[in-house]
Amino acid sequence: TTCAVLLCRILMSQPQPQSEIPSNLPEFVGSRIEVDRCKGTIRYVGPVATSKNADTVWLGIEWDDANRGKNDGAVTTKDGQIHRYFTTEAGTASFIKPIKAKFGRDLWTVILDRFSLDDLADDLKEQEQIAHDSSYKIEFVGWDKSIRR
Repeated sequence: TTCAVLLCRILMSQPQPQSEIPSNLPEFVGSRIEVDRCKGTIRYVGPVATSKNADTVWLGIEWDDANRGKNDGAVTTKDGQIHRYFTTEAGTASFIKPIKAKFGRDLWTVILDRFSLDDLADDLKEQEQIAHDSSYKIEFVGWDKSIRR
């Protein structure tokens, strides 16, 4: 439970999700996003047949809230042709422009940002100072092993 509490504190202390569009959008299929406090999963990245501009990139989202979506992962063009990009229950999906999405951060990135080794020398000096100034015997167990990783 101590690890869970620490992890919660780390995640809560991090900045809000990124709002800029990642350059590697296709790699985000399966990732979580947020739009206007609604959360969903990216199921498709690419052009959509009903778009005015064929080069426009859209995100196909499967929403957590079953009432948020407009379709089931497919669109119908004016000529009646159905274009399926992914499959989900009716009314639980929609296509949005990437600029509207807030992209989350994966756990590994959050941990690396929080526990950066950029200031390792300062951390070592601080620990040595604490040990020197204290009347208590302090031992940083496993510190040498962890900094070698």
